[in-house]
Amino acid sequence: MGPDPDPAGLPDGLDAGGWTERDRTVESPVDLPTASVRGHTAVYEDAALRESVRDATAGTLDRTWRFFFASRVVVSPLPPGVGTAALFPTVAAAARESFADDLRDRGFADLNRRRVGRVRVGTGDRATLTRYDGVLPVERGGDRRDLPVEALLAVWSRDRSFRVAGGGYPTDGFASVLDGDERAAVDARSGTEYREALLDLVRGVE
Repeated sequence: MGPDPDPAGLPDGLDAGGWTERDRTVESPVDLPTASVRGHTAVYEDAALRESVRDATAGTLDRTWRFFFASRVVVSPLPPGVGTAALFPTVAAAARESFADDLRDRGFADLNRRRVGRVRVGTGDRATLTRYDGVLPVERGGDRRDLPVEALLAVWSRDRSFRVAGGGYPTDGFASVLDGDERAAVDARSGTEYREALLDLVRGVE
């Protein structure tokens, strides 16, 4: 097993934007026969949105609604004559599988995966971007209400290692989950605004 990698460089302004670190792990996201693969992942939550929904519903809904994460994945040693480009399909496929599993663990259901294409990040590198659509089932008064959600996953190579970043967010301003007075009390934005905000965070990962 190789040494633990340093964390990815995180975008500026996370704290000011209301993001709170919820988890930090170092693990092996994929097995290679001749090398160690280690990933350092930091996960952040929109704590302000969580508090807003919790207060509006008198504490009955208290969970993560919006999250962001960034990972630095290192392959050590790189096989002789093999660069990150050759390993990129393997790492990206493992990242997509792991991300889908994480979304299901978070309660996301009815997931559909759509490859969006590529996006240029702040370092000038180009990342592959995958979008997931689904719903987050929410119990209210014994009834199930489905909150539409989206998630984005970006993967790119950088400095002989890899970066994996993304997150998830609601897309309908909680209209399907909260009642009128509750919605008025929640500081929620549209799915488009959340998507652009997440892409800005992804572009800030180094």
